[in-house]
Amino acid sequence: MDIFDRKRWRKGSVYGSDFRPLDRNQRAAVLFLAEQLDRRTHLPGRHGGMIGRTGLAVLRALVTRFLDFKTGRLDPSIAAIARAANVARSTAQDALDRLEAAGIIERTRRIARVRMKVWNAIAGRFVIADRVVQQTNAYCLNYAVPHRAEHGDLGAPLLRRIASDTGSRSGTNNLINSNDPLAGIAAGPLRDTLERLGKTLALESVKEEKRGLMGEACI
Repeated sequence: MDIFDRKRWRKGSVYGSDFRPLDRNQRAAVLFLAEQLDRRTHLPGRHGGMIGRTGLAVLRALVTRFLDFKTGRLDPSIAAIARAANVARSTAQDALDRLEAAGIIERTRRIARVRMKVWNAIAGRFVIADRVVQQTNAYCLNYAVPHRAEHGDLGAPLLRRIASDTGSRSGTNNLINSNDPLAGIAAGPLRDTLERLGKTLALESVKEEKRGLMGEACI
């Protein structure tokens, strides 16, 4: 018996979700660029810019309190986010809407099929049935849309491929090789941006390796 109670889940919800792991440099960049965007869009006589003080507080809570650094899992409840950011539940919801509008978070409404006992009026008894229930939203972090031309899109599969490809190299001169990950993109501003991002990721990887070696030497 398969029971679908539409009152229990919201339209647009999906089964499962993908999470996005971020290294510490990317996490710091997300926060820094969000604060920069808020300052740049601040209007005289108003509190904050397009993200706002509460929006930044919610973003910090997501990054520092709830984000699993290894897996990228990020699926706290609205109530938990509100407590961590020290704001009301409705304020946290408004802040999440602003962050989503800026492209800083990508929100996935999730549902799951669970097996439970439900009352069957026809049979006059409880039966075991599958029911679709709403889960907490899942979130992925990204750079705000205005910053992606310069810093890239953390959600693009192409950029994840560049990151994994350059992470195993010790320099940046080999970014474009016979297995060119940008081969399908014509020369122009987009390709130039992706090449710069790939080189930046490679340099960050080298710095991480150097810091790791220095740490081992101090032990």
